[in-house]
Amino acid sequence: MKKLLFLGVIFVMILFAGCGSSKNEDKTDSGEAASDEDAADTEQTDDSEPSDNSDSQSVDGDADTDTVLEQPDDADSTDDSDTEDELTKEDCLAREGFAWIEAGKACLPKVAGRICTGQTTCFSNENKISCLPSDNAGFYGQDALYAAMGKCIPQSFDLETLDGIEIIKDLNSGLVWKMLFSTEKYNYAEAEIYCGEGWRIPTLKEFLTMMNDRVLSPALDGYFIEYLLFSQISQSLLESDNDDFWTSTPFAGDDDFVILVDPIYRKFNDLGNTSSEVAKNYVLCVGGNTLPAADLTKKNENGDIVYVDSTTELMWQGNVDSTERSWNKALQYCEKLDYAGFTDWRMPNRNELVSIISNEKTDSPFSYIPSSALKDNYWWTSTVVPQYKEDVYGNTLGLPDIYLMTVDFATGEVSVEDHSSNKSVICVR
Repeated sequence: MKKLLFLGVIFVMILFAGCGSSKNEDKTDSGEAASDEDAADTEQTDDSEPSDNSDSQSVDGDADTDTVLEQPDDADSTDDSDTEDELTKEDCLAREGFAWIEAGKACLPKVAGRICTGQTTCFSNENKISCLPSDNAGFYGQDALYAAMGKCIPQSFDLETLDGIEIIKDLNSGLVWKMLFSTEKYNYAEAEIYCGEGWRIPTLKEFLTMMNDRVLSPALDGYFIEYLLFSQISQSLLESDNDDFWTSTPFAGDDDFVILVDPIYRKFNDLGNTSSEVAKNYVLCVGGNTLPAADLTKKNENGDIVYVDSTTELMWQGNVDSTERSWNKALQYCEKLDYAGFTDWRMPNRNELVSIISNEKTDSPFSYIPSSALKDNYWWTSTVVPQYKEDVYGNTLGLPDIYLMTVDFATGEVSVEDHSSNKSVICVR
């Protein structure tokens, strides 16, 4: 009897062990299936990453996701996008000389080539239009659109006092401007003396950082306009046939002649003789560190040549197409460009294109991109500068004439051209 009881206990133990083994095997199989499902979910998530970033892409107008800041490998992979954006913003703000642009969820270097031009409106060849592609009959990709998408840093100035002198400080570039504008004209040597120690005559690029292409006349930031309207210089500027201001930027590599700027009528193609005692112009004085120059590196991306600027963190089309197009067709060309494995190319705004002008060179093309094609034509920007028939106080006198900012790399000049002409275009991303 005891033997039978003992054998019965053994049989039950064996049976129980077998059931347990079966359950473990089932559990293992179930676990493997779950792992496969997790892997499938992971693969599906990876495939759907562009969908997750659709907000950024639709805002940026970028088909390529390289422009979106990546999270660190050990970042918390939750669906809380606010947490990820906040982390990215904190990382950006911790970088000296960078600005976080909420509109595009982008971290941009605070350099002249990434500062917005101030333009906030899109235009056709005749008038104001919506910036949206469904409404503008092809005029997609303008300066104002990409500024709203966070591709540039909004202009930002403040009034301060430096060594007892009232100044206007550029909170992006760090440049400081004397509020004491010259109320009379000087030759170049006199202008240098007028600015005084620690101050200088601005370069063309420095002058452009305070010009606002949304403002009609004078085309300057609000602080500068406010001063001009209530100063002695205001009336003399408006009544004068010569509203030019000195810059220290040589024309076509010739130090005897510098480019002049007329902020009233947006003229950039007059020249000033630096050695003449009778060639006199107004002067604005600037201080602070000089603007950093472009620093381009030639790279091969997917079989195509590009130039990457470490100063602005912009990538430029390397194989330049110098075909002359209307402004509208040039916009479309960049928007549709599939080059170097990227499809988020666009036409550069005024400040972006000016950033690759090399006025330090002594021969053409005056560009940091060493392409002989650049010296053949004028080059479009996406920046519209409408010339309204309007007085200085904003009273509209008629429909606007539409003009575009262009760059001539043959001379290093910036100019304003009529929309009806054809120019070349180099694309940026």
